[in-house]
Order: sequence, then structure tokens, then C-alpha cells
Amino acid sequence: MSEFCVEKLGLFPQKLAAVREARNGIVDTSYPVSVELSLTDKCNFECDWCSDLMLRAKQNGHMQERVVYSLLDDLAEGGTKGVVIEGGGEPTLHKSFANITRRIGETGMAAGLITNGSKFDYEDVFGVFEWVRVSLDVSSPAQMNELKSRQKAMFDRVIANIERMARLKTHTVLGVSYIITRKTREGIAEMVQQLRDMGVDYVQIKPVVGQPQLSLDNYSEFEDLRKYTRDGFKVFVDALKENTTRGNAGLPCTAHSLSSIVGANGSVYLCGRLNSYPDWPAIGNINDASFNEIWNSSERFRQANLTLDKDFCAAKCPECRLTKFNVALDKGEDLTPPDDVKTPNFI
Repeated sequence: MSEFCVEKLGLFPQKLAAVREARNGIVDTSYPVSVELSLTDKCNFECDWCSDLMLRAKQNGHMQERVVYSLLDDLAEGGTKGVVIEGGGEPTLHKSFANITRRIGETGMAAGLITNGSKFDYEDVFGVFEWVRVSLDVSSPAQMNELKSRQKAMFDRVIANIERMARLKTHTVLGVSYIITRKTREGIAEMVQQLRDMGVDYVQIKPVVGQPQLSLDNYSEFEDLRKYTRDGFKVFVDALKENTTRGNAGLPCTAHSLSSIVGANGSVYLCGRLNSYPDWPAIGNINDASFNEIWNSSERFRQANLTLDKDFCAAKCPECRLTKFNVALDKGEDLTPPDDVKTPNFI
């Protein structure tokens, strides 16, 4: 299972060619491979390390169902392969969550979901998802109560919902992400083993970003968690290195066009990291214009050209999961796709 590797880009040869061409100053106008869609900024958790707190306070959005449907039709027509339903807030709190999930499947695109796992009342549409990833991040009720949610017995509820998902899944890839902080490092090995025994397909170990008071000086000790990998279960730890590089490794960025971010208030962003700056402008809003118009707008072209300047990226880019793609493109690495990818419609 190679769900997070750079070679996965080889599954999309036309997009790969467009991204390579963008390195010569030609803005990539082909649609993103996958789009990250926030349905609501409402959340029932208060994670200490939440990267969306400032964004939620600024936007406080809630997507209208009719607007989502128009967006999905546009994306499908433009060639986008997958839509990830995710934060700002907790997407399953949106009243039309199940309907929107069905609509993604009806367009022919694949659906993915990132959830805090607190709510699982969508069993009838669970099979629509190519993958579901639960942001667990803690290994005990005490950690949950202190760091994520003060609602009684929430840890047990989330674990029970993960177990239900594992029993229910057929083709859906079920993963768990675990952000390591100074306060969540204890008990992680035992939790990884417990999740494996539940029938989860993978656990992705990630560093905290943007919260220096919570980050560790060194994450190397957690690379040993790979030893719990078995047939049908994998522990991913590469993000501990790949997601801690700031400044896009001193390179220009063209990989931003692999994906796009649509906030719950309709704002569309060039990428999912520059929007962490409070004053960083959206490239448009789907309440005012179609995604196609926004993707081909002068503001998107202006921002895309900014990221071709490696000095701009060195100064402005926070830690970013797309840096590894820019590094691979710069080195001219072989991007032959592996044959064990189970989520082939997403970057």
C-alpha cells in the first residue's frame, strides 16, 4: 500500500506533464487531481494543535448544498478525479453530509473523508468513500479530555466508531492519522497495535506543524513504529521528515496545482498552506463565480507566478505535504506509479 508516495503522481501522466511544463513559467490550467472541500467551519472538538482555528474564526462558513452540487458538476466536467470532504470544522456535522457524499459518487468522482470520528450515522453512504481517515491523535481518555474534547466518554465513542467502520468496510480504505506532540507521545505504540487488531488498514504518523510549543526537537524515535506493519496493515512515518520542511526546500512550487482548497465560506485558495496567513487572499469564491472561472482567473495566475520564485517560497511557504513533489520534480526522479495504490484518485 503506497498511498502517500511521490510516485503516485505517475498515475496522472497528463497532469504530470502540465506540472513539469509549469516549471518553465507556463501556468498549469488543467484541473487539480483532487480537491479538498470544507463543508462547515463548525467543530465539536477543541484540539490544542488545530491548524484551522484562525481560519475558522475568520471565515465561520457553512456550505450551501446547491452551491456544492454546482461545484461538483464543474469539477467532474473539468477532469478532477476525487473530492476530499474535510475541515475547517468537522464535516459530518453538516446537515447535508450524506446527500453531498451521494452526489460525489453520482458525478463519477471518488470521495474521501477526513473526520474526527465522533459521529458515525452515515453507514448507508460509507461505501461511497474510496477512503476514510480518522484523526485520532491521542491514545487514552485522559489525553482526549485534556487535548481534544471535554465531552464525556468521547475517546470510547471514537474508538467504537472506528471499530464499526472496520467491520463495515469492504473496498473502502480505512486509515487513522496520529499527530505527535509533546503531550501525545505516550501510549502511541500500544494504540497502533490496537488499531491494527481492529482491522484498520493503516496508521499515518505525523508531526505537529505551526505549533512550536508542542513540537518535538526530534521525531526519529517514532520511525521504529514501522515494525508493527503486517500484511493488510501499514504504518506510515515518512511525514515525520517530509512534513517538517519549511520554505519548500528552497525550490519554486508548481505542485500546488495538484490540489485545491475550497473553504466552507466558498473561498478557493491556491494551496492549503499559504491560506494559514490571515491576510493571504483567496483566488476567488464559488458563491460569486464558477470554479472554472476562478481556476483560470488573473488572481490565480498572479499567485501561481509568485510561487515560481524560489525566494518567495523560501520566505513564505510553511511546512507542506506537497514539498516532496517539488523535490522529486527538481531531481527528475522516476515517477513510475507503484502497483499497490488503493486510493488511485487522490494526491
